Amino acid sequence: MKKFIQTSILLLLFSSIVFIACKKTETGNVAIESEKAYSLKAPNGIQISNNTTELKSLIASSVNRKFKTDNLEYDISNIKYTVTKSGGVISDIEYKTKSGIVTNVILMFDVEEKIVSKGDVRVVIEDEYIKNHPSSETAMFRVRKYACSGPECCKVHALEHPDGSVDVDCSCPGCTMTIE
Repeated sequence: MKKFIQTSILLLLFSSIVFIACKKTETGNVAIESEKAYSLKAPNGIQISNNTTELKSLIASSVNRKFKTDNLEYDISNIKYTVTKSGGVISDIEYKTKSGIVTNVILMFDVEEKIVSKGDVRVVIEDEYIKNHPSSETAMFRVRKYACSGPECCKVHALEHPDGSVDVDCSCPGCTMTIE
């Protein structure tokens, strides 16, 4: 009977260790999967950023300007790519704020096509948000940032036409597009 109790305890201890190890692996896989939910490399091979932290630093000025803050908490949820005729990349970066607002920023890397911005547009060369969040990645590529501010429905869209031109606009009335 004593041997049975010792064997049962050892079996229970072993099972507990296996269970805990599996739970830790499962938790680690969830974090890895959320990081891999989007690629930081465009289909043509252009690496828009080395990691999520770098990408968030690159778009920080646009994100913070939209919400008129200097430290908005958000998570990048998706990135869609369009490779243009000239070999440039339009990356549509969707993010979700901690308060649940889903919106986006568009980055254009080395896009040489004619770009037509429609609606209420302002071009920002320098402001408090750029000073607080400078972009070091712009040295590698010619990068333009597009974002729309205003009502919650404001998202920026870019569409490349068969003739090679690119239209950029905001999704609803009352928005202001900012180009950096």
